[in-house]
Amino acid sequence: MSSLARLATHRPWRVLLAFLALAAIGLGLSGAVSGRLSDGLSDYDDPASASTQARVAVQRATGIDVEEGYTLLVRLSTPASVSSSPPAIVAEAIRVLRRRPEVVQIVDAWSQDLPELIANGGRSTIVVASLRPLDEVSAVHALQATIDADPLLAGHVLLGGSTALDAQGNDQSLRDLSFAETIAIPILLVLMLLIFGSVVAGLLPLFGALVSIGLTTLGLLLATLVGDISVYSLNLVYALGIGLSIDFSLLMVSRYREEMASSGPGAAALTRTLTTAGRTVLFSAATVTAALGCLLLFPIPAISSMGLAGMIVTVASAVSAVVALPALLALLGARVDALSVRRRHGAPAVNTGGWWARLARGVMRHPAPIALVVALVLVGAGAPVLGVQFTGYSTKGLPAGLPAVKVDNIVAAGYSDVSDSPLQLIVRAGPSAASAVAAYVSAVARVPGVAAIEKPTMISSDLWEINGTLRGTTLSSTAEDAVSAVNRIPTSLTV
Repeated sequence: MSSLARLATHRPWRVLLAFLALAAIGLGLSGAVSGRLSDGLSDYDDPASASTQARVAVQRATGIDVEEGYTLLVRLSTPASVSSSPPAIVAEAIRVLRRRPEVVQIVDAWSQDLPELIANGGRSTIVVASLRPLDEVSAVHALQATIDADPLLAGHVLLGGSTALDAQGNDQSLRDLSFAETIAIPILLVLMLLIFGSVVAGLLPLFGALVSIGLTTLGLLLATLVGDISVYSLNLVYALGIGLSIDFSLLMVSRYREEMASSGPGAAALTRTLTTAGRTVLFSAATVTAALGCLLLFPIPAISSMGLAGMIVTVASAVSAVVALPALLALLGARVDALSVRRRHGAPAVNTGGWWARLARGVMRHPAPIALVVALVLVGAGAPVLGVQFTGYSTKGLPAGLPAVKVDNIVAAGYSDVSDSPLQLIVRAGPSAASAVAAYVSAVARVPGVAAIEKPTMISSDLWEINGTLRGTTLSSTAEDAVSAVNRIPTSLTV
């Protein structure tokens, strides 16, 4: 810490300019970095799970990524049925999908004779497209632009499905992040002004946040070169970068002011600040980094990448607080209190009065009852977790106005024969195992909770695909119990 203090006092401009340059490069590359972040549905998969292995097998055999897909909800001017010819708007929607490079297969009510794809009452229909692996956001934006530019489709077709839901959710996340920054930063500036007592000191946490987020962006750029990082990690980076910068700046600036009051501005004050508050910052950062590091143990990329991003921003915030901030304090000296918003009478080195001191003495006089009360408050605050319901990526966490959410809600309400709980089984066997596969399908059909099961089809020389539906909604106990029961069916086949 003494070496950092000497570096800050002897070469403050070099240190400060170096950090500002790195931060500027990082912030300047933020757009490029966000474009490299992953936003695919596979970010939520465990690579070792059976469902992921099945998805990979289907993709290799057919080129289709079963997690991706478009669902076009086509509103019809007059009621339709499969007994009549397909409306022109449906034909146009199919034509638009066929021109998309990511589309592998299209299913509609008329070409496959599937009346369940027409709404109850016949006033709308859905056209479903299976896709190959793709850049979700750019593909969805391109398809939506095509729909909006088509006079026959514009205003009458809603773009939904898992791919659109994920892309629209990504767009919403970025809009929410921008909106939150617009609101939060002015509020934080006012709070920092009141807490720090001067304009200059109040701007120091913002300086720390800019530096730490800029450094983190560079770290994320390097991380994307070796693995996938979820786009949702950006939300964590901004929240932690701002929060930790405020926390660390409060510790450093408050201590520096105390040391200045006793020894004046200069190397001695900075050395004492770093050897006391600086150590606290490093210990705090190490604790947060270790906690976030636990997320790296999760095999799901969306979770582990958030842990990595959180670790990077925590380390960057600590480095900014103990290296860049001291250099800035060395340049400011006593001017850290410039443009004060309250009268200062020279803060003593140790403040033995005031509300905080009285609180500390009161806690130490009655530690046991206060610990009990605080524990009860914390238990009460955490009690809602007992009723938490875990779910996958779905429409529940997104605004009802998004097109994909509208499609999902309309299909759930108006398409009684369309299930949102699909069951897909991939059997690794050749044509000679047809009788064994058929017997296995019969066993699956007898499982309680399995609503329907289709005939098996071969999708490659050694893979059979079996599609069915489950009763209940996705992740309901009915559906989960059915899947568990299917997994327990004795068979010599590799399923």
